[in-house]
Amino acid sequence: MERIDYLAAQTSLAKTMRRVCETEQAIAIDGAGKDQVVMLSLQQYQALAAQCCAPETESSPQRQGRP
Repeated sequence: MERIDYLAAQTSLAKTMRRVCETEQAIAIDGAGKDQVVMLSLQQYQALAAQCCAPETESSPQRQGRP
């Protein structure tokens, strides 16, 4: 994953956002101190949220009594 610092992200925010959306590659942004975030497109976020937060199905291990 590409990493950029906060100042670079702030200076070229629109360009960085466009690149993330067009390439579908997330970018890690390192802030001052220990702050770190990941910028990803809304489409990537929604897909990720759907994967991790999808309702359990009957075939799910938790439904069958397995941890």
